[in-house]
Order: sequence, then structure tokens, then C-alpha cells
Amino acid sequence: MSGSGLEAGASAGGAALFDAAPDAIVTADARGQIVGWNPAATRIFGYTRSEVTGRPLTVIIPERFRAAHTHGIARVAGGGEPRVIGATVELVGVRRSGEEFPIELSLSTWTIGDERWFGGIIRDVSDRKRMLDEVAASEARLAAILRSASDAIVCADALGLITLWNEAAARMLGYAEHEAVGRPLTLIIPERFHDAHNAGILRMSRGEQPRIIGTTVEVSARHKDGTELPVELSLATWTSDGQRFYSGIVRDVSLRKLAERQIEAANTELAEKNQQLEALSAKLAKYLSRQVYDSIFEGRTEVRVESYRKLLTVFFSDIAGFTDLTDMMEAEPLSDLLNEYLAWGSTRVTARWETSAPRSASTTRSWAGK
Repeated sequence: MSGSGLEAGASAGGAALFDAAPDAIVTADARGQIVGWNPAATRIFGYTRSEVTGRPLTVIIPERFRAAHTHGIARVAGGGEPRVIGATVELVGVRRSGEEFPIELSLSTWTIGDERWFGGIIRDVSDRKRMLDEVAASEARLAAILRSASDAIVCADALGLITLWNEAAARMLGYAEHEAVGRPLTLIIPERFHDAHNAGILRMSRGEQPRIIGTTVEVSARHKDGTELPVELSLATWTSDGQRFYSGIVRDVSLRKLAERQIEAANTELAEKNQQLEALSAKLAKYLSRQVYDSIFEGRTEVRVESYRKLLTVFFSDIAGFTDLTDMMEAEPLSDLLNEYLAWGSTRVTARWETSAPRSASTTRSWAGK
């Protein structure tokens, strides 16, 4: 093939690549006027080739950058040192609609004879920029959540080395972030559980079935000062780029455990008191005569009588040493003493009530037993 044929083939091939390129390819002369504009440039900027050919490159440059662009063209055309030519930089372009958007620009320059020419490959990076912005926003949200979380959040890699440690973890477990990150999780696990933890990490590395991941369990954690605290642990795992990672949400349940112990102690004490009252009630029922009960509870329903009996039992239980007294005295003297006391007390209460509370005659007769 002749030299002219090779040149023609190269020219045709170059034109085909120019038209098929997915990125915009724009060429300009030494004055910065557009001489080449491929279909991708039309798609990206919105101008057709005929609309921009012969117009300055500033047509696709935001106004605030045009002075710097014009100065750069003049500097390079005059033999000055290029600054961005030969490099790829991120800039801002402007579409025909006036919308600005992020671009990635690769610039080159060459001369033909005494004429200088410029060429630029321009890639619309709007989607990439949008994804990066979304990732940055997501990371900012995650950082805010980690900072404000009241529970400790700890992450580790496949080897069980800590990779993330939030502020709540520092408050709860005593280690600052720089003290914990990079160290093994056994840092916060009581020593007696180290073997079981390491076996679990090894089991997961072999792809075996997890046992507590995905559940919430109560375990013990170790503080920096060596003390242990009860915690509620929720574990999760995931893979990224073929690497396994773990995360744990750790809640200090010390106060809850203390409350549970206090409630249990109160219930135990209440049960003991009830047993004592039941025993005392049985003694009162044994020692008090039926006549005394009738004089006290006459006219009440069975439910009310039972209520009064309970109150009476509580009353006697409040008398210092009464329960011990019932154990020390013989049954007959104690019975006589109680019946005499209650008969006397019933008469005095009835008399006082009759003189101090106005009521109907029928009510008085019923209460006094007349």
C-alpha cells in the first residue's frame, strides 16, 4: 500500500474513532475557536457541530472561569509553560441549557507548521460525582449515628481485630478509640471466654453455621479497669471484597440487672411477710372466741368480715413483740387476754361512734346490735 493510502486509511480510521468515541472530543485552534466537535460532544453539551464550529471554547465554559481560560490559551500560544496540558483535571462545564455539570478533562496540544492546535477529551462525570456525594452523605450520616448512639458500636475484621469504635464504646468500656482500634476483640472479653470467642471466629472463617449472629444475647464485658459489666449484645456479619467483617451493638444492662435484683429481693421479703401474717392470722383465729368476733363484725358481709380480719391481723402484727408473745404464753391465758381486750375495745369504739356521728335509728340499732 502506498504512503498516501496509509495516510488515507489512518485518516478514515481516526475519523471513525472520533465519531464513535463515548467521550466528547473537542479541538480548537490557537485562538481558542472550535474546529472539531464529535457526536458525543453534541450529546453532552447540547450543541450541534454546526452551532459551535468557529465559536470560542468559552461557549462551554462557565462565565466565572472564562478569563482564566483565555489567559491560559494566550500563554501557551505565546510559548509559555502549559499547566494542565498532559494531565487530567476535574472542572465544570456548561450545557446549552445553562446547566453546569462536573467534567473530567484531558488536554493536549500540538503544532502543524507554525500553527498550534488544542484538543480535549471531555467526560461527563455527573453520575460518578452524584454517587460520590451520596457516599459522602451516607458516611456523614453514619458518623453522626455513631457519635450520637447511646449503645456501644464495635466492628472487627475477619481476624477479630477492631476496626470501628464509637464514642459510646469509649464511655462504656473505658478505652479511647485510638486505644481500641487495631487490637483484638478479646480486649473487652473476660479471659474465661477467650477460647470460646476464638473458636467462634475460626468457625466462621471456615464458612460454618453461625450460632449467635443475628440474635441478641446477654454476656459479660470487661472494662479497661478490669471490672466486668453485664451487657446485651446484638451481633451481625457481612462480607466486602471477599473479606468478612463483624459488628456488635453493645448495651450496658447494669441498671436493669440491679433493678431486677431489687425487685426479686422485695418479692422475697413480701412473701416472707405474707407467711408471717398468715401464721399470725391463724393464731388469732385460734385464740379469739367466736363471741368476740361476732361482737366486732356483726352486720358485715362475709367479704367485709374477711377484710376486717385482715386489718386486725395487721394491727396485731404492728404491736412490738406480739408474735413472739404468742409463742411464749400458754394458749388459755393468751386467749383470755385477747378476748377481754377486744371486747373492751369494741364497746368503747361503738360508744364513741354513737355519740359523734348522726345517723338513723335503724342504723344505730344494727351497729349496736339492739
